[in-house]
Amino acid sequence: DPIMLKQMVWQEKRAFSKCKMVITHSKWSRGVLIKSYGLNPKKISYFPNPASINNINHKKIIARVSNYTGEIIKLLTIGRDYDRKGIGIAIKIVNELNEEGVPSRLMIVGLNGKNGRNHKFFGEYDKANHTQLETYKNFFINSHLLLHPARFDASPIVTSEASTFGLPTITNDSGGLATSVKHNVSGIIVPKNSCSNIYVSEIRRLFQNPEKYYSLCQTTRKRYEQCLNWKVAGQKLESIFNYALNNK
Repeated sequence: DPIMLKQMVWQEKRAFSKCKMVITHSKWSRGVLIKSYGLNPKKISYFPNPASINNINHKKIIARVSNYTGEIIKLLTIGRDYDRKGIGIAIKIVNELNEEGVPSRLMIVGLNGKNGRNHKFFGEYDKANHTQLETYKNFFINSHLLLHPARFDASPIVTSEASTFGLPTITNDSGGLATSVKHNVSGIIVPKNSCSNIYVSEIRRLFQNPEKYYSLCQTTRKRYEQCLNWKVAGQKLESIFNYALNNK
């Protein structure tokens, strides 16, 4: 509703005007705050959402995840919103891969739905429940690639979770996705609103070069260690708070 949107923006502007610093989770969000809210760029700091999963034996996982020798490509998609998270696009991608002679299977976590020849729904998991969390982790462990063709995602967490396991992500340049996933470092970023065939081409190209894929798994885990964990996020928050306190 346009009227409610204007009211919300007005309220948020008032709140921002009283802030010493504003913290957000993507370069895209920072741009919105500058352009639509008129915030001073010096008042805005951003960093990607860190992963909420830790204590992972990454050496064993990377060896397992990256051990692709030409068998079925195991794709993983996680999301609770069918349309916004691009679940339908993900299903189309896996079907097109198989039609082109690239054996692939898609696991869909977070939703229930009708299973197909090349995809299966696994429902939602409660990460606060230890047993369900372990099952949730196994989806990352047993996959080769996180497929995240979201139509929009302002500040994803699942892409950071994937990096914990050295699991690369293929996604698009929408919202905050290009802040969480770094192109050719922790995954592949295609243009915003890309059709399924663009994803298919990139996936084919990646798995035709096992050495590149293995290297991508390694750099994905390294990106987690450098900037997608809570220790690093905590240090960043501390520095922002100190800056705000010292610049009254």
